[in-house]
Amino acid sequence: MKTLATIAMLALTSGAAQAAVIDFTGTTQGSVAGPVTIPGATITADAGDSIIIGTSAAGESDGFCFRPSNIFRCTGSGILEFASAVTGLTFDIDGASSGDNVSITAFNDLTALSTLNFTTNGLVDFSGFSSITSLQFTDNASTASGVGYSTFTYELAAVPLPAGGLLLIGALGALGMTRRRKT
Repeated sequence: MKTLATIAMLALTSGAAQAAVIDFTGTTQGSVAGPVTIPGATITADAGDSIIIGTSAAGESDGFCFRPSNIFRCTGSGILEFASAVTGLTFDIDGASSGDNVSITAFNDLTALSTLNFTTNGLVDFSGFSSITSLQFTDNASTASGVGYSTFTYELAAVPLPAGGLLLIGALGALGMTRRRKT
């Protein structure tokens, strides 16, 4: 009976969400022209923009920003695409000054879930949304040095196990019927 209970618990928890962070360890620091692929995500700058990774991105070693090709400021735009859907997403905006203005839109595939606008440093909280697959970062003609994005935390969205659940229910039902016949 203990073994059955253990198997049932493993089956029920195997689809649970897993905590994760965007980790730039081992990623080239500085300005990068093309897409940057890191564990769990890909960051792509808009055409003509590049990506700055590390402390040059608003002073945060675990962050990035988008930089237009003609100026050394974090006032570009781009997209962060997750390898799989996430939930509980939060991250920081760093380095904002008077005159900075950015919009960040969370998407589930092609469906916009929410857009948040920022003119100061702070926490970006999309934790109320599930199944976020990408973020669009848009600079709204900032006149200051721009912003960086850092300290991304999220959970991988739980994968439902409908077939496993049905098998578990069937096995428990069969076990119950077997026990009933013995008594």
